[in-house]
Amino acid sequence: MPKLSNRLAEIGFVPQMYCVHWFMTIFAVYFPMDIVVRIWDVYLVEGRKTVFRLGIAIMKIHEDRLMESSFD
Repeated sequence: MPKLSNRLAEIGFVPQMYCVHWFMTIFAVYFPMDIVVRIWDVYLVEGRKTVFRLGIAIMKIHEDRLMESSFD
């Protein structure tokens, strides 16, 4: 996702603006409880790499939409 990374850097949208809340809550505030429980299960078994993988997956799923967004 180099294009998305460049686009976000170009407009000054740094990862601290969106990732901190994801990682601090391990996505608990963004998903329904049944999904959060599954995320936590995987997190407890596989460790913190799970959080990064999920964050990257979210960005990848929404890459096209993010590339087109004006971020206003």
